[in-house]
Amino acid sequence: MRLFKPTPRPRRLLAPVLLAVLLSVVGGRGEAPIDPDLVRLSATPDRAALVAGVPAQLVVRLRLEAATRAEAADVGLNLGLLLDTSGSMAGEPIEQARAAVHALVDELRPSDRLTLVTFDSRAQIVLAPTTLDDADLEAVHARIDAIVAEGTTDLSTGLSTLLQQLDDAPTVGDLDRIVIVGDGIPNDASAVPGLVDSARRAGFAITTLGVGLDYDEVLLGDIARLSGGRFHHVEDSGCLTETFAAELFGAQRQIAGNVHLQLSTGPGVTISRVVGSTPNMSGQHQYAVVLAELAEGEAQEIFVEIAVDAPKADRTLELLDAIVTFDDRANGSGRIERRAFVAMPVSSDAGLLAMRSPDVEFGAVGARAAAATIEAITMTKAGDLDAADALLLYNERELDGRLNHDNAQDNPNADKLARQGSGIAKLRNELRHYRGPANAPKAPIEANEAWQRATKDANAASVDLLQAH
Repeated sequence: MRLFKPTPRPRRLLAPVLLAVLLSVVGGRGEAPIDPDLVRLSATPDRAALVAGVPAQLVVRLRLEAATRAEAADVGLNLGLLLDTSGSMAGEPIEQARAAVHALVDELRPSDRLTLVTFDSRAQIVLAPTTLDDADLEAVHARIDAIVAEGTTDLSTGLSTLLQQLDDAPTVGDLDRIVIVGDGIPNDASAVPGLVDSARRAGFAITTLGVGLDYDEVLLGDIARLSGGRFHHVEDSGCLTETFAAELFGAQRQIAGNVHLQLSTGPGVTISRVVGSTPNMSGQHQYAVVLAELAEGEAQEIFVEIAVDAPKADRTLELLDAIVTFDDRANGSGRIERRAFVAMPVSSDAGLLAMRSPDVEFGAVGARAAAATIEAITMTKAGDLDAADALLLYNERELDGRLNHDNAQDNPNADKLARQGSGIAKLRNELRHYRGPANAPKAPIEANEAWQRATKDANAASVDLLQAH
């Protein structure tokens, strides 16, 4: 009996778009099968008009959302599993990991394919790319039982080995996914970004599962975000089986995979930042970003900060073109495209100039705070505790300021921002007790563990906010 079954979700309605936005949706141009039209892209700026002769900084929210399909898609899963078997996994963690992999094999469909690689001081191929229907399952389970925990944590070699296996046995039409399970700090992570980029270009989203409290949460979060996958904080290794099941369920419900966003601006307009995805930029007219996969009923909001030169009066400015391309998982229609175009009038009408979008402003403040939280955690790892505290304090105040704005409590996102502010306040409190680098005053071990737990929780919440959910 299968552990879970897809649960239909109600179709979501698009948020209203301000009058100044011109939106067009373009389907795939290939032959049949036809685009099932389950993915929508909308664009909403934070205001309705610009003032003539005054440079402006504004935000555009792009919202990508997937509806519920009529029936489950019959898409094969090509899963590459990379399992940390270093010495820190010894004992209950490796026992729970083996149990989770056993359950995963039992849940995969006969047509699905699995590749299993472990890594410690070296990488070992436990299972080369194998379609389950063609496998001797007793032998597969025996190989899983033989997995032991020893050695150090060579994540780079493990990921390189897994990618080579997947590259040597490509699939056509399957959902390509990598899942990394790790509980420690890699020996040398310098090669990881390049390997993640290779996986992304090959169409593999990477889901990362950080187990316990000693892993590098920023690294695993970045691997997931930069490849379009998901990040999970799994403090209790006993929850691995449940997390694997949820990941498999999400794959079965996927609507859009291998999702890419291409941005381009109009004359006199440049991209300053894609919040949470890029550093601050200057003078950039085009930029490409990898987005998270979308399952049924999920949505992702992307906030693009743009700079506008002083515009001339009585005209309409072409601000931003957004093109999202993705693989259709619902109907097998291949690569599909969605477009949104944002334009805005230049006006002297005080009423029009006063029109703002509270939803966009709320969302942008939350996204900035999430990106800042991840950056602050990175700063603490480098020993720059004062800068981390200052960054967290600034964003905590920005959230409080938005919540104290007129009619803020009536906004449906108010509770989410309040929880986010409380999370940052908690992180700052733990930071004060954190024992820090070797040359800093020592705090009790319990404070260090509390800090590790706080960073794991805050990083997971921030990554989730910046991705599809």
